[in-house]
Amino acid sequence: MRTILLLIACLAFLPLQGQNRSFFNLDNPITIDGKVSNYQPRENNRFITLRTYDVLGNSHDTAIAIKPDGSFFMRFIVPYPSEFDIMYSGTFIPLLPAIGERYTIEIDDKAWSTNENKASAISMSGEMGRISNTIIDFSYNYSKHNFKTEVNWSDKSKSDEEAVNLRIKRLKEELQFLEDYIRERNAGNAVFQSWAKNHIVYEAGNEILFVLFTSSRHKSYTHDQLLRLLKEFPIDNSPAVMNSRYFAFLKGITSDLVIMFNINPAYANLRKQYGNNPFPFVSEK
Repeated sequence: MRTILLLIACLAFLPLQGQNRSFFNLDNPITIDGKVSNYQPRENNRFITLRTYDVLGNSHDTAIAIKPDGSFFMRFIVPYPSEFDIMYSGTFIPLLPAIGERYTIEIDDKAWSTNENKASAISMSGEMGRISNTIIDFSYNYSKHNFKTEVNWSDKSKSDEEAVNLRIKRLKEELQFLEDYIRERNAGNAVFQSWAKNHIVYEAGNEILFVLFTSSRHKSYTHDQLLRLLKEFPIDNSPAVMNSRYFAFLKGITSDLVIMFNINPAYANLRKQYGNNPFPFVSEK
């Protein structure tokens, strides 16, 4: 499975390699000097949790102890230029750094404790810090917004296509919310806009992929049917590499293709031909 996913990720970025550009980051760490101002140790705030994402769509958590004076230090590798999350005092927020750079981060413990929107409680140095602050503010407002379209995946009276179309209708509302946010907040930064759009799009795509294959009634799915349902979600999308949801989406497609190869009677001859090895089928599709 990991080999299949890595192959898909590599194939997606062959154009970058053709331009003599290295996509995967192997040896350029991000360094962060952190400080919690007004720090008062409590049971739930003695550590910063760092969450990074790999090209297989998986997250990895690391706990970093906060010193009595409120300082903390991080140096870590991310494999591609995506966001990472940090959790302080029970709340995760996304940050978007540049690979190989050094940053300072300051968290105001009082502001963090009294504000649901953590954008006013944290600052990170540099241009990427300002973009990260916009991402934090957008993520909070996006999570609190009441969208008109609700998708009830447990409603069996709707076909999969009807349910997916309803989720795509909701997606269009979410993208309109992003446009309104950009206009109202004058958030014209292209990096933020690309990150936010792909976050919304592939969050919806991941939701669809998860639901479609959590029921045993989908033993008859073929790859053509799956890709028709996912027509709104580009598989080859280089600008999406700054968002971890894209890699989770690639993993979801790969996992679903493996499932259908293994359980769909329509692929019985292929299973015999390939010796029950899904790799040739998945890599081709």
